[in-house]
Amino acid sequence: MNLKNPDMNRYLLTLKLIITGVISSQIISLVHVYISNTQYFYKLSAIRKAGYLVVPNLIVMEKLKSIGPAFFGAFFFTFTVGTCLTILSLSAAWTWDRIFSRHNIFFIPIALFWSGCLVLLNINGFSPMASIQFIFVPFAVFSASIIWFSKTPENKNLENKTPENKNRPFKARIIIHFICIAALAFMGTSRMNSSTFSLIRDNFLLSNKAGISLNNFYYTYTLYAAQVFKSLNQDMLRTCRISSPGGLPVSRALKRTLINYDYLVINTDDYCDLELEYSKNAIKMSHKGKEIINTTEQEFLKNPGKMLKSFSQKCDHNVFFRQFTFISLLLVSGLFCYLVLYMLFKLMVSIVLGKYLKGFSGFMVTIICCLITGAAVFYFWHPEKPKIFKKENLARALKSENADTRIAALKFISARKIDIGKIGIPPQMPASPIILERYWLAKALYSAGSPESFEINLALLEDPQINVSYIAFNSLGQKKSKDSVREILKQIKILEQWYVQLYAYKSLRRLNWRQTGLQ
Repeated sequence: MNLKNPDMNRYLLTLKLIITGVISSQIISLVHVYISNTQYFYKLSAIRKAGYLVVPNLIVMEKLKSIGPAFFGAFFFTFTVGTCLTILSLSAAWTWDRIFSRHNIFFIPIALFWSGCLVLLNINGFSPMASIQFIFVPFAVFSASIIWFSKTPENKNLENKTPENKNRPFKARIIIHFICIAALAFMGTSRMNSSTFSLIRDNFLLSNKAGISLNNFYYTYTLYAAQVFKSLNQDMLRTCRISSPGGLPVSRALKRTLINYDYLVINTDDYCDLELEYSKNAIKMSHKGKEIINTTEQEFLKNPGKMLKSFSQKCDHNVFFRQFTFISLLLVSGLFCYLVLYMLFKLMVSIVLGKYLKGFSGFMVTIICCLITGAAVFYFWHPEKPKIFKKENLARALKSENADTRIAALKFISARKIDIGKIGIPPQMPASPIILERYWLAKALYSAGSPESFEINLALLEDPQINVSYIAFNSLGQKKSKDSVREILKQIKILEQWYVQLYAYKSLRRLNWRQTGLQ
């Protein structure tokens, strides 16, 4: 490694700056997630004390007080929001230093953008930790960038210092990179749809050990992070306290309706999501002491779902944070893929054509290779079209020695909602070593009604792979029987994965099971 090489110096400097932002974001995100976990623990404790079934269960509840889940859950924000803020801050510092020659007029649009983000973050209620993230990470990265840029003057005029760049300014490379990334992003977004992430998971993650580990890590820790910015409407369980001045009796219909929508009535003001004041026929709905909605009991009971959704929206102060996180996820993952592609082609061009292409010409060939490859991938990337099977051939396809054929048959059965129990499930299929086969078997059980398929569904509830287990619970939620409710209630208290418990609880509710406060 030649440390005197300007390119290497730039890469090392950029890496140092990114690490600065990532570490800063991880520390802030760790505190953010830990505070959220602790608050959620006490909220669940209040729900449990009132006699309701808690989700997540006691096994996961205890983990909410540990640093480990908060640390790993914080990665979600570090590698989305934190990394995005780092890239934006590094880009702003470079632009100010290299293009605007440190002219202070550049700070006007930067200040407007930054202030706008902070206003949107707190427009519906103060978000202290999210605000700290948006203030400290950009400040740390921008400050470090300016200091390090000042210490590396040789990088400021690369076109004069490096023969290969003397006729091609370094700024031109940045502009070309930007154009290439923008072009690939446009092609990528035009091809994306709701099934894109599922296709990536099935084809690139669940097909190899490294991918499976990454997939399981995501499903194990993502809910600790997600709890930070969920709206009430997105939360699994909400708490409600009903007060009645003068001791007026509250109607059973009101209490029952609230519990039916998982606003569980507790007897404490601590960690209360909805404070409902009932006075004769009037209802005042408040959140953390702030009045949100004034209505009547008749109006509330007429359309409680709409009223509670409106309440959730009006006291949701994480809208912008959620949106920025999603945008960051797309941006960071896209830039990472581009970086890998660029470095790969740069290495190949250097090895194969290094004698003939040097400097800017080699750079342009690398960029063209990236564009052609990206365009080809997006052009030929189509959602997999399910194979069509005749019903009389499905049994043979399910017994095929070819795993792809078996999985294709399961997908066809699931899409057409065919009762797989009437076709016959091969006895070795529920124990298949191929995760996707077990996953699609669990999905195919959605419309199955035979006793044999019910037993297989129960067996898949305990599958060691998270994806198979939660889909099995989802399928069991279609079996309208007391046995389904009984089995889910038994399993939900001993499950170790929060994500699986989420689907188990949704299945309970789909089976018309309701909280009673007697669990």
